[in-house]
Amino acid sequence: MLHLRRDAVLRLLTPAVLFFCLLSTHATGQPAGAAPTAPAAPATPTPPATPAPPGGEMIVAIYLPGLYFAQLDGKVALGAELAAHLSRSTGRPAAARVYATAAALETDIPRITIALVEATYVATRMSTLTPLCTASVNGKEDTHFVVLSGPSAGPASLRGQRLAYAALPYQEQPFLENFVFEGELRFTHDRLEPARDAASALSKISLKKADAVLLYEDDVVHARGLRPTYESGPLPRPTVIVFDDIMEPQEVQRLREIMTRFTGHTHPQFQSFRPAVADRYEKLLWHIQRNNQRLPPLVNLMREDLLQPRLPPAAPTSLPLPPLKPYAQ
Repeated sequence: MLHLRRDAVLRLLTPAVLFFCLLSTHATGQPAGAAPTAPAAPATPTPPATPAPPGGEMIVAIYLPGLYFAQLDGKVALGAELAAHLSRSTGRPAAARVYATAAALETDIPRITIALVEATYVATRMSTLTPLCTASVNGKEDTHFVVLSGPSAGPASLRGQRLAYAALPYQEQPFLENFVFEGELRFTHDRLEPARDAASALSKISLKKADAVLLYEDDVVHARGLRPTYESGPLPRPTVIVFDDIMEPQEVQRLREIMTRFTGHTHPQFQSFRPAVADRYEKLLWHIQRNNQRLPPLVNLMREDLLQPRLPPAAPTSLPLPPLKPYAQ
């Protein structure tokens, strides 16, 4: 009987065993001889994430250089109050941004939902925006500008005084000459003292850089030691606007309705809002762009001859005049 050595047998069997193992692994996905693996449990589905509110965060812009704020914090608080009201009314997050210049404001137009600006800005930019609602204080939607100067000054002295005011981004000199002073005063650049805001304009008086200052009537209380010498005609109070081409008309109307439900507690000049009337801003622009003199003349009321009524000249006649007879001897 043929006897094979043990190591020879192993050499003969090894290729066959390896081939069998490869076939088994390919068919079952497991090595030959391995214990079968239980099928994997199905993965637990991940709950969907809570979707963000549609439209993302809304931005409330504040641009009010002409209103007196002692500190920037006052504007921030006003913006936060408006943003909170807007957020509660829409269910969307809202935040406020305060702008120091019109250029900075207009750079952010694509991101701004609503903006609170002054009527002068609205009037001079009517082609690019829509007024939503006007601030109302005790049911009054109008305000006035007041010129204040030293205790001994009067209207006639305005001709030689340097005027401080919060700078306007558009049509500044026509606004001063045609609307505020109704064509009665013309200013050279050396007599104009523009400032970045109303508080800075008022400080120019104490720094002796100006003799008179232009403020809103509600801010006169901050001008201690000065007295009013002149008041302008009426104009709308600060106004909430939307920039055109940002949203659909129905959304504009919805925002108008939301803001007219606002009740303010942060600033006395922003107690509530009423729907804006576009014609009032167009009328303001008309006054800014046109020289309309008032009668009697505003600044020259101190001249005695202007206080007398002017009679038309007598019509020429060729008829003989009767002799004058004295009525008392």
